[in-house]
Amino acid sequence: IRESVKDNDLDMLFELFRKIPEAHLLSDIKKARNMRNLFTMPAKQIKEYVDILNNDKRYKNLLTQVRKYKQIEKKKRKYFKPDEFALEEIITFCTFQDEMKKLYDKFCDKTSGVAYKLIKALNIRACPYCNLNYIDPIIKTNVDGTSEQVLRSHLDHFYSKSKYPFFTLSFFNLIPSCYECNSGLKKDNDFVAYPYLDNIDDVAHFGVNISEIGELSHNFSDLDSFEIQLLPNKKSDLELVTNLLK
Repeated sequence: IRESVKDNDLDMLFELFRKIPEAHLLSDIKKARNMRNLFTMPAKQIKEYVDILNNDKRYKNLLTQVRKYKQIEKKKRKYFKPDEFALEEIITFCTFQDEMKKLYDKFCDKTSGVAYKLIKALNIRACPYCNLNYIDPIIKTNVDGTSEQVLRSHLDHFYSKSKYPFFTLSFFNLIPSCYECNSGLKKDNDFVAYPYLDNIDDVAHFGVNISEIGELSHNFSDLDSFEIQLLPNKKSDLELVTNLLK
């Protein structure tokens, strides 16, 4: 990440950041005046800040007003009157989102190779969400000894960049994942289990409920004969496991 984000980018980001309503909630960043702290922020601290933002009514309203603003035709946006915030504050937040996305696109650009380096260093072979699809990066070695990046996994923002643009380039918010999980299943939805902090084995296990033993013993392709279930390890884990299945 350090390779793809220059100092002048950071200065511009901080000028936008300090004008964002409720930016003071990320007190460590505002106090240190160092946007790089966002990129290297530990997973536990990211989660703590997300909880703070989620519990702040003004921040929730800010996101609502931003969504409304973006739904309006561009030529009519100057007439938008947001609740609780000045129009300039809404525009600043949107600009911050856009600039963070531009830097993320630069980070992911094939020519930079930064995203490839990250995924290769993490050495995660299967998608952590479904544990079904392989996500190894494919790098071709040419006859002259040089390497060429061919294919890599998606990088999911565990905390979506639309709701939490501050963590768009945070190392511990980037989860290597397959296309189906990132684009089809998760999208901008909030998941319960945070891969960098939570281990599903600690709270749940898989079980099989066999309804027709006779048929199952002769025909393993009969999916109606059995059901695979995710079961809590303890009664106290029931609510968490139920949320995982939503």
